Amino acid sequence: MPPSELFDSDALVAVLESAASPVVVFDTEEVIRYVNPAAGREFGYEPHELVGERADVLIPPDRAAQLREMSRDWAEEPVGRPDSGGLDLWARRKDGSTFAVEVSVTPVSTADGPMGLVAIVNISARIDAERTARRLARAHLAMAELNDAAARATDVGGLIAAALPTFTQVDEHARIMVVRADGSPVTARTAAALALADGRRTAYAGPEGPDHVVELLVLRDGEPLATIVMTSPDPLIEDPSVRAVLETMAANLSGALDRIAQRDRLRRLNRQRIDLFRRLLDAQDEERRRIADDVHDDSVQALAALQLRVGLLAHQAAQGDPRLVPAFTAIESELERVMVGLRTLLFELEPVSTSTALVDVVSEVLASLPIEGLTVQDLEIDWSAVPGEPDPGLLDLPQHLRGQAARILKEALRNVARHARASWARVVVAPDPVGVAIAVVDDGVGFPDAAETARSAPGHRGVAGMMARAAMCGGWCRLDRESDRTVLRFWLPRTGLAPDRVPVRT
Repeated sequence: MPPSELFDSDALVAVLESAASPVVVFDTEEVIRYVNPAAGREFGYEPHELVGERADVLIPPDRAAQLREMSRDWAEEPVGRPDSGGLDLWARRKDGSTFAVEVSVTPVSTADGPMGLVAIVNISARIDAERTARRLARAHLAMAELNDAAARATDVGGLIAAALPTFTQVDEHARIMVVRADGSPVTARTAAALALADGRRTAYAGPEGPDHVVELLVLRDGEPLATIVMTSPDPLIEDPSVRAVLETMAANLSGALDRIAQRDRLRRLNRQRIDLFRRLLDAQDEERRRIADDVHDDSVQALAALQLRVGLLAHQAAQGDPRLVPAFTAIESELERVMVGLRTLLFELEPVSTSTALVDVVSEVLASLPIEGLTVQDLEIDWSAVPGEPDPGLLDLPQHLRGQAARILKEALRNVARHARASWARVVVAPDPVGVAIAVVDDGVGFPDAAETARSAPGHRGVAGMMARAAMCGGWCRLDRESDRTVLRFWLPRTGLAPDRVPVRT
């Protein structure tokens, strides 16, 4: 029956014929009585091909129960329904393809009695957009988890083990294989569903047929390390926005691999530096012992013999020519001063105590000052304890660090005693989780420009030496003038290996 005979209103027919949305009219027996041109285009039929057919020709077979339920409801209560009532509705085209729809049903009067006018909206694009948005949300969450895993990873194996599962979170149906640059697989999931040869894709077939594929290149030091091959029956994995997130994840993984490789290289270089440093210190200690032996066996013994001869000559002069006594006395005094200097040098050349406890190192330094004829009034030691940390005085240091800490501290106190004209001094020892900081504070005259003096003044080689010693140990040393006091601070790592993060020079 032509539309003009089915509907009483020519205006209604004109609206239906020109409508952009698909419209289909069914009678109470589920027979199609009218199809507008838009519906014909959507379903792939000429309108006359559908008129007279049952409605289930437009419904996927697995959704037939929904059609029967809707027909019963309509027969019992033929009133308008503005939406799909929350049902997940799908339609079928002539070529068998399906698409998601929303429908609204409006009762109409026709020449053949009451019928249902069904307006159909294809919502596939909206559903795809929603699925893409959900997939993107999962992808960004996966990227955040990968970044967290990369930040916590300490080695390549741990990083790969933690990172690969994050890629599967983007698509729960995805299968993953990691292929080395040389073509050998690193790890696989459902590897039987994948076929790889020489690192190149030859076929990817899942249980339901060919898969959609994303291949992500992973680099290390700018060179290809491996390819992450993701296959999925879901075409969304190839969506440009999802692929962009996956490529960013692969780039972040490459960056994390570079970070671990760089850290490992730095650690190797640091260990080599420390080994060379220890050898240098051993050579220095050996040279110190040799010099001390030479000074003791030659210079000190010769000077002692000279003192005896001068003493005898002074005694003879007193008996023969008393006018020579003051000259001999002056010579004896000068010889005694030189002898004290040599003994101080011998003491300085002695190796540091074998005790590893920091309190013994500091105590030994303090005990050495009077022997050298140096005193600091009101010298105070402040052991700054840290909650949860052991007694700082019992902190152990490696042998090479112990010696450097002692020599830096001794030089600092020696400077206070000789040059500062201080009325008080304070040694503050403050350990931290990776090292120990020691500060020597005094109220002496200080320097006009402490930093400039430490760098360039020829009269203060000791300060430059302290800085060099600390730097060789992987630490730092600096000299500051703070209002009415001078502060020399130095920090050394506990292990002798510079940590990944060195405390700020405050």
